[in-house]
Amino acid sequence: MTKVWDGFIRGFHWLLVTGIVLLYVSGEQEWMDLHFVTGYLLLALFAARLIWGVVGSDTAKIANLFHGPRAVKQALKHEDKRYGHNAAGSYMVLLFFVLIAVQLISGLMSTDDIMMEGLWLRWYQVVGLKSQVTSITLTSICLLQRLPYTFWQLSFIACVAKT
Repeated sequence: MTKVWDGFIRGFHWLLVTGIVLLYVSGEQEWMDLHFVTGYLLLALFAARLIWGVVGSDTAKIANLFHGPRAVKQALKHEDKRYGHNAAGSYMVLLFFVLIAVQLISGLMSTDDIMMEGLWLRWYQVVGLKSQVTSITLTSICLLQRLPYTFWQLSFIACVAKT
């Protein structure tokens, strides 16, 4: 058996899954202390993954995820025998990176206008940009946090349908 992913990537995947589940449950149950801590830990994990994408193993390198449209079409038509993600799978990984980044960053800009405020919202207050419109706008951006859950549900359905 050939191992495709190194230990860091395997650990990253499982910690990410665990963190996303914790974020979802803690958000739904309004356990905001756990939600904030988990969000910050996932932000650190995501930053570590980006660094590992530059200095890590060949299959972990982010540069290997960029392919042209022709390579994606070919990957969808023919089985690819190389290790790691094929061109179509690489696009999925890049989309996941973007969705996770939006989710994590939007959490830094959220507020419940009672007790909890994201780190960046506090920065806006210090700089003097805090207004009701800014708060509403930044909190509205947080509605994008639901998008990754929908995407993951569709991805799961696609994986199950393929098997």
